[in-house]
Amino acid sequence: RRTGAFQEAEVGAALELIRAERGEAVLDTFVDIGANIGTHSLYALSAGFRHAVCFEPSPGNFRLLRVNQILNGVDERCRDFQVALSDREGTVAMEASPNNHGDIRVRGGDPAGAPVYGEDNWSTFEVATRRLDDVLADCALPSERVGLVWMDTQGHEAHVLAGAPRLLEAGTPFVIEFWPYGLSRAGRSEIFFDLLAASGRKIFDLGGDSPRAATIDGLRSYYRKGLEEESSSFAAHTNLMLL
Repeated sequence: RRTGAFQEAEVGAALELIRAERGEAVLDTFVDIGANIGTHSLYALSAGFRHAVCFEPSPGNFRLLRVNQILNGVDERCRDFQVALSDREGTVAMEASPNNHGDIRVRGGDPAGAPVYGEDNWSTFEVATRRLDDVLADCALPSERVGLVWMDTQGHEAHVLAGAPRLLEAGTPFVIEFWPYGLSRAGRSEIFFDLLAASGRKIFDLGGDSPRAATIDGLRSYYRKGLEEESSSFAAHTNLMLL
């Protein structure tokens, strides 16, 4: 409401970085994981992408996502799935913040550390899970048509990456939220770092004034520091690009 924008500059910076590193960006399909109400996918479509595939598990947010696509005249260019992406097909419990409609997380079976935000008292709902590779295969969407995957899953990123080995192997660009507290609550931080290392990708931190190269050791340090500093009034987080 205040600025009329939400992270559009980061989407633009990601495309500029892809072009700088690879010479050109594939502008066929934008994959939006944790699409919320469509801020990122709508901007990606206006920035040149022809299609968007969006995943949003929250029923309320999913309705707003569809409405926003219709109001912006892009609904025929979008395929939307009310599921949570993970590393297997099944169902999970989602926990929803009473104060932040963007903070909806898969509830871990054994979350690490004490809850900072009172998560134990949040309302929950059940939702189906799918693997990203499987959904794209069902859509007959080959990896070479995916120009960018944007992922914001509130700590569930390791699970989503584990369900997308074909896209990782194909070199598809990923932008991934890196939130130490969320990863810790999900209990899969080591797998997250292992997957980044095994991908063999260049990693860039998109936080700050300009993208900068990142290393696994540097991200581990950021993770430890972030956990120490996390509080209800401060959250250490940034976006990482895999190229």
